[in-house]
Amino acid sequence: MRNDDKLLSLNGVQYARAITAGAKWLSDREKQLDDINLFPVPDADTGTNMKGTVVLLAENPEYYQQPTIGEASQRIAEATIVSAKGNSGSILAQFFQGMSEGLESFESVNMDQFASAVKIASVRAREAISDPKEGTILTVIQDWSNYLCTLDNQEKDFTDYFQKSLHIAQESLQRTKEQMEILRNANVVDAGAQGFVFLLEGIVDSLSHGSIQRDRWAKATTVDIKFQQDFDFEDTQFRFCTEALISGHNINKTRIKEELTNVGDSLVVIGSETKVRIHVHTNDPGKVYAILRTYGTIIQEKMDDMHQQQQDTYGNVSRDIVLITDTSCDLPEDLIKKYNIHRIPFGINVGGITHYDERTITNEEFYQYMLEHEDLPKTSQIGISDTKRMLQWTDRNFQHSILLIIPRPLSASIDNVKKAAQSFSSNIYPIDPKTLCVGSGLIAVEVGKAIQKGRSIKEVLAIIQWASENVMQAFTVENLVYLMRGGRLSKGKMFLGNLLHLKPILHVEKDGSLHQLGTALGGSKGAQKKMLKHIASATQEMEHIRFGISHALDEKKAKWYQDKIQKLFHPASIFVTDISPTLGTHSGPGTIAIAWLPDFETMEAQGKVNLRNQYPSIFESTFR
Repeated sequence: MRNDDKLLSLNGVQYARAITAGAKWLSDREKQLDDINLFPVPDADTGTNMKGTVVLLAENPEYYQQPTIGEASQRIAEATIVSAKGNSGSILAQFFQGMSEGLESFESVNMDQFASAVKIASVRAREAISDPKEGTILTVIQDWSNYLCTLDNQEKDFTDYFQKSLHIAQESLQRTKEQMEILRNANVVDAGAQGFVFLLEGIVDSLSHGSIQRDRWAKATTVDIKFQQDFDFEDTQFRFCTEALISGHNINKTRIKEELTNVGDSLVVIGSETKVRIHVHTNDPGKVYAILRTYGTIIQEKMDDMHQQQQDTYGNVSRDIVLITDTSCDLPEDLIKKYNIHRIPFGINVGGITHYDERTITNEEFYQYMLEHEDLPKTSQIGISDTKRMLQWTDRNFQHSILLIIPRPLSASIDNVKKAAQSFSSNIYPIDPKTLCVGSGLIAVEVGKAIQKGRSIKEVLAIIQWASENVMQAFTVENLVYLMRGGRLSKGKMFLGNLLHLKPILHVEKDGSLHQLGTALGGSKGAQKKMLKHIASATQEMEHIRFGISHALDEKKAKWYQDKIQKLFHPASIFVTDISPTLGTHSGPGTIAIAWLPDFETMEAQGKVNLRNQYPSIFESTFR
C-alpha cells in the first residue's frame, strides 16, 4: 500500500461515518444478540437494548458528521446517553462518553491520539459499573484498548490497525465463554461483548471499503442455543430493570452510585455533570426514583419486568396469544402470574410526583396518602410510548396481542392504545371490555384459561365479547368526601349524606360508565345488606358463578363479603384483591367492588353458549 493511500488521521466526518456504519451493523444483529443473552439476567433483550442505544446514530448519520472529531464525538456521546437502554447499552453509551472526553480538544487525531481516547473510554466504562465482571463487554473493550495502546510509534494507518485490532477483540470475545460459569455451561459468548465486536466489525468495513461489505445475514458466534430449557429464571433476585435519565447541575455520579448500591444490582451510572443515565436491577423502583429526584429532574424513566420477560422467553407459556391489561384491571398477583398477564401501569400524580401504579407506589401507600391529605391524586391516561414499548416486546414474542383497556367513558386511554397499535402488525387487538376493576379481572381470567387451552384467536375474541356482555359489577363507597373532591358530588350533598350515614351503591352500565344504582341507609351495615340483596337479585337465574372482590385499604370488609358470598351463593370461584388507584382516586379508601360472571366453560359444556352462532361476525373476519 502506498503511503499516500494510508489513513493516517481521522476527522469528525470520517469518525462519525465509521461509528454510524458500526451502529447499523450492530442494529442488524439484534435478534442474534437477544438469542444468546444470559448475563446479567437471561431476559433476551441485550440486542434490543444495544440497538436502542445506537438507533439515533444509525438513523440520522448526517447530524453527527461534524468537521472536527471533538464535535462529532460530543454529539455521539449525547445521543447514546439519551438513548441508552439496558446494562450493555448503558456501558456502550459510557464508552462513547469517554471517547468524547478523550477527543474533545482535537480537530482530527492520529492513531496514538485515538488510542489514548479509547483508553479513557475503557476506564470510564468500567468506572460506571458498581460491580464490574470479567468476561463481559468491559473485558473486550479493555483488551481492545490495551492492544491499541501497545502499538509501536511508527506512522499508523487506521485501516490497517483497526483490522488487526478487530482480531484481538474477536479473540477476547471467544474467551468470555471461559471467564463466566453461566456462559461456559451454555457454550455462548457474552451478548454485550458480541454486540461491541459487531460495532467494531461495521467500523472496520467502513474504514476499509467506505461501507459495510460483510454478509448481512452472518450468524452470531453460537447458533445452537440450548440453555433456555435449563435456566431457572426464579433464581433472579431482582424483578425490575429500572432506568432513568436525570438533568441538573453538577450532578455527582459517585454519590448516586453509593446511594443506589444497596437497592439492587447491575448498577450503571453514566453521563456528564448535567445529564446522567442510571440503570439498576431492583425490587423497589420507587425508592430508586425517590433518590434520583434529590439529584435532578427525571426526564426519562423506564421499568421492565424481567421475571415476566424471562417467563415469556424461556417459560412454558403459549406463544400464540398474550393478554395485556392496564392496571385498572384488578387481579391478585397469583392469577396474573398463572395466566402470564402483562400489565401497562397508569401514571398517578401524588403530591406533585408522578408514580406508576404497581411499580413505584403500593396501594397501601396510595390510600394512606388519601387519608392524610386533602389534595386529590390525579391519574393520567395510558401513554402511547408505554404501550409501544410493551407491544415491541409482545409483538416479537407472540403471534397475537390482546389488550383489555379501561372503558372509553372513564378514560381516553383506549384511544392512545389504538394509536400505538397502528405502528405494529395487524395481530394486535385493543379492546374496551365495557367494565373495569374486578369485572375486567374476571374477563381476564376467562381469556387466560382460553389461551392455556389453546383456543384460536377468534374463539378468544368471541369469549371476550360474551364475557363483556354478561359480567356485572357493583360498588359501595365508604366516605362521600372523595366523590366530592373528584367533582362527582356537591359539597352540600356530601355533608348531608355523611350526616345521615347514606351510602351510594354504584354499578357499571353496558357502555362501561359508572352510575348510581341506589342509596343505602344505616351506614356500612346498610350498604352491606343492600349490596348482598342486589347480588341475590342479579344472580337469581345464574349458576356456576365466579366472583371477584376488590377493596381500597379495607381487607377486613372484603373478607366479610367473601364469607357471605360463599355461604349464600356457593360460587364456582372467588378471589379478593386490591382496588387499583385508578378507580380508588375517585372513590377513596374503604371502597368495595364486587363483580360476578358465569363460568364460560361450564356454560359452553351445557350448550348454553355457542360462540360461532352468537358471534358470527368474529368468525367471518379475516385474521392472520
